[in-house]
Amino acid sequence: MKIAIDIREILRSKTTGIGRYLSNFLQYLSNTKRRNDYLLYGNQNTDYDATPNTLKTKTIQEHFTLTWDNLSLPINLRRDNIDLLFSPFDKAPLFSNIPYIITIHDLLFIKHTAYPSLKTYFYNEFYKLYHRQIAKKATKIITVSNYSKKDIREIYNIAEQKIEVIPNSISERFHPIARSKVNSFLDNKNIDDNYILYVGNFKPHKNVSTLVRAYADLPSRIRENNKLILCGHKSNSLSSIKRIIDSLNLKGEIKLLHNISDEQLPKLYSGASLFVFPSLYEGFGLPPLEAMACGTPVICSNRTSLPEVVGESALLFNPQKTDVLANKISTVLTKSNLHQELKNKGLERTKKFSPKKVLPKLIQTIEEAARKKC
Repeated sequence: MKIAIDIREILRSKTTGIGRYLSNFLQYLSNTKRRNDYLLYGNQNTDYDATPNTLKTKTIQEHFTLTWDNLSLPINLRRDNIDLLFSPFDKAPLFSNIPYIITIHDLLFIKHTAYPSLKTYFYNEFYKLYHRQIAKKATKIITVSNYSKKDIREIYNIAEQKIEVIPNSISERFHPIARSKVNSFLDNKNIDDNYILYVGNFKPHKNVSTLVRAYADLPSRIRENNKLILCGHKSNSLSSIKRIIDSLNLKGEIKLLHNISDEQLPKLYSGASLFVFPSLYEGFGLPPLEAMACGTPVICSNRTSLPEVVGESALLFNPQKTDVLANKISTVLTKSNLHQELKNKGLERTKKFSPKKVLPKLIQTIEEAARKKC
């Protein structure tokens, strides 16, 4: 059987969450004994150097996403005699007769949508209708948490047996890094030895403003010994965070980091005294697990999928309570026994999300769906 995979999210310009999800899967797939032929479809922006050279690739030029999905892709699927398409997101050819599996990581665009203009409103309404139809037509839907499965069932009215929960895996690059290598990296980035870390984007649902305000509420002796590092790509959402930092006179105590590579990220995690994740909404939530895998204690929001993902290995908090977060940060940084306990629990927790534990089920689900359709 021939199985196609849409790899457009593996970009040369930046690393996205879906791109990392794909890269982990393809790396694992390339090292397994395959019973089927796989063909990877990308476009002119795809970073083919980041894909295993044991898997075949094909470039399809993309000028407009809807026409690529519904015209260019189906033509190539038929031409290449593909039996099944695996999509790592909720995009697929709606009008093709070739079966497909999609991955729905979350329904953020429905549950946390702002409508700054009438144009945005109509676009989002079309997007909801279009992707609901893609989900209904899919042979199988893969999602990454039971929380997201519940959202998909309720919002899209999809039968439970059609949805398979397969959590994200943690790349093997995330593990405790030797202190000498961490120190060299920190020196290069002009970062002090002790710091509290956040990794992610700066969109409103990430709730970084609460972390900044909680940091401002910490006792001065803790702030003096622990700077706050906010790591993420530059975006329009960052401007509001900068305004809060300036209004609280924290510019000298909070450092913004951008353009950290996948190779550098484990060093950044490993050097942190504490990782804090204050998000209001996640379909999964990979950064807390990445931090745990690097031996860093985690304080994490108790919303949506996050308690399911981190279990009892992180200190949970209400992300709308700034004072509660400040208290928990102080507690972890001043109680060495708790700090070590969270570190040990985190390292143990992440074993459940290793590629060897997670990805065989993903391959099995894809190949079973291909067999049923042949």
